Amino acid sequence: MVGITSSDDKNTALIGRLGFDAAVNRRSSTFLDDLTRAVPSGIDVYFDNVAGPVTAGVLPRMNRHGRIVCSGATSAYQGGARGVTGFEDLALTAITRSLRLEGFLVGDFRAEWPEATSVLSAWRRSGRITSIETITTGLDSAPAALLELLDGQNLGQFGVALRA
Repeated sequence: MVGITSSDDKNTALIGRLGFDAAVNRRSSTFLDDLTRAVPSGIDVYFDNVAGPVTAGVLPRMNRHGRIVCSGATSAYQGGARGVTGFEDLALTAITRSLRLEGFLVGDFRAEWPEATSVLSAWRRSGRITSIETITTGLDSAPAALLELLDGQNLGQFGVALRA
């Protein structure tokens, strides 16, 4: 499993703490070369929550009959390119490589939440999965926390607790 992050420190955490095989920094000037080295056999499944230049770099590396799961577009959250920018590349790659592209909204799986919560909690307690969290305290910390999140300064899941 290969991760794409926004810093070398996050790459280290993915490999050292979470067991990824490799990780590449999307902000590196050598991102595309690093990605190519990390996935020499191409990409079968891409979980996309960034879109934009990262996805544009991934598309040529997708294998035939690969799958792309779209769960976000953080590259556009701060006034970046909107709409169907790059859609032609996505469409042509999807057609020529017979890709499956599907949107993912966690709310679509609301009926499965109780079971998933139970299973994932058990996995976390047993150490089968690791959770990394960055938590700030107080509603007044929310605006700064959001800016840190969008700038990629946090590590793991980000949350704001109303009270300590």
